[in-house]
Formats: sequence, C-alpha cells, structure tokens
Amino acid sequence: MAAMDSKMARDNGADPEAPPSERRGSLVVDPNLASEEDAAVLAKMGYKQELRRNFSMIEVFGIAFAIMGLLPSIASTLSFSIPAGPVGLVWGWFLASMFIFVVGLAMADLGSSMPTSGGLYYWTHYYASPKWKNMLSFLVGYSNTLGLVGGLCSIDYGFALQFLSVIVIARDGNWAPTNGQIYGVFLATVVSHGVIASTMAKVMGKLQSVFVIMNFVLIFATIIALPIGAGSSRNSASYIFTHVENLTTWPSGWAFMLSWLSPIWTIGGFDSAVHIRQA
Repeated sequence: MAAMDSKMARDNGADPEAPPSERRGSLVVDPNLASEEDAAVLAKMGYKQELRRNFSMIEVFGIAFAIMGLLPSIASTLSFSIPAGPVGLVWGWFLASMFIFVVGLAMADLGSSMPTSGGLYYWTHYYASPKWKNMLSFLVGYSNTLGLVGGLCSIDYGFALQFLSVIVIARDGNWAPTNGQIYGVFLATVVSHGVIASTMAKVMGKLQSVFVIMNFVLIFATIIALPIGAGSSRNSASYIFTHVENLTTWPSGWAFMLSWLSPIWTIGGFDSAVHIRQA
C-alpha cells in the first residue's frame, strides 16, 4: 500500500518523500471544503481537496436540470423540428435522446469514479495513450469550455427573444424590438448571470431546489393544459408517428437530422453538473 501511495503521488507531480500532510493525495482536509469521505476518494487519485463544495446532490442535479429548462428550451428550438413534420418532432427526439442517454451514463460513471472539477479533459488525459493524452486533453478541455460559453450565450439570447416576445404579445403586435434592443436585453442578462455566479455561490446552490420545482410545475401544467386546449381536434396516431414533411430546401433525410438539434440543445447540457461538486 505504501508503494502504491508513493507511485500515485509521483504520477500526480507530488514528492513521494514529503510528509503525508503535504502530499496531494493526503487525507488532511479542511472540513469547510469537503467531507472526509470525499477527500478519501480524491486521495486515492493522488489529489488534495482544493475547492469548496457548496452544492448538495439535489442542488447539483438542479444545476443540470435548470440549464436544460425543458419547456423554454423546447420553445426556443421548435424551428428546427417543425420543418421535418411530426416524424421530426417525435422520432427526432426519441432517437437523439437515446444517444444522449448513453453519453450521460458514461459521464455519470466517470464522474462518480474520478470526481475532479476538470471532468472531461481530466478523464481524457487519464485514459488516453501517453503519446496523445496532452494534445487530446487540450482539445477536449477547450472545446468543452467553448461549448459551455456558447451554450450560456445561446440560452441568454433565447431568453431575450422570449422576454421581448411577451411585450409584443401584450401590445397585440403593435411593437417590434430592434436588433439593438434584443442585444441590450441579451447583454444585460449575460452580465447579471456573471455577477450572480461570481458573488452568490451559496445562494445559487439553494436556488436550484426552487428551479427544479418550478420546472416540474411548468411541465405538469403544460401536460394538463395542452390536451384541454386541443379539445377534440387531435391528430391520429399514424399522422403523429409516420407523417413526414419537409419545409426546408434540404433533402428530407437531412431535414430530419436537423430536427435532432432541438433535443441535443435542450437536454445536452448535463455535463455542467460534472464541474460543480468536484475537487
């Protein structure tokens, strides 16, 4: 066991001859940062707990669930699914969700066994061959970062459009926002998110439970309201599951593939939870 600890410390850049309290794999941990159990998991990897863990399991789940924001996200991306018709709206979601679920299972397994804040790029560096691990880790890390930045901007831009559309509806279509107004709302949203995330970490953790409840309330309200609003004007099962349309200039097969963008964008942000309650 001592030889294994020494090797792990050496592999992770620590001095194997240093006192245990100075090794990165040491179990010595500030109780304000993490529990001894969490610190023990990291110690097996040769790491010392450095970041504070403010989020509980439910709050970490809330982060991913709130980022998905199912109903607003679906509404923001319907323009990709509707052109493919009912087949794109139904089977596009089923097929894309199936593949996304497999990715989610793999990430859940990796996140539970190697809970570091680096997440994707750390796992890549750990499993890749020595010849390619640095380059692949660099590519994965920066592509993941750019994806998260782009995802935040797209979410805030979608919010700006939906917020201004409420004003348009309230004025019976007698007002239309300019590009400058849309960008102004978008920019204000990005800045407010940056300030809140930087200064109110503890509060954000508690708010996740509220966001989860609100999301479920919206989902159930929609499930109840849609059938009531539709009344007797419902489509047949054959129309829902087999009718194909193509309202684009692309081939029908490609239009169907484009309908996958809606579920991918909506439920593909769960990797954010990987970076929260970690080392």
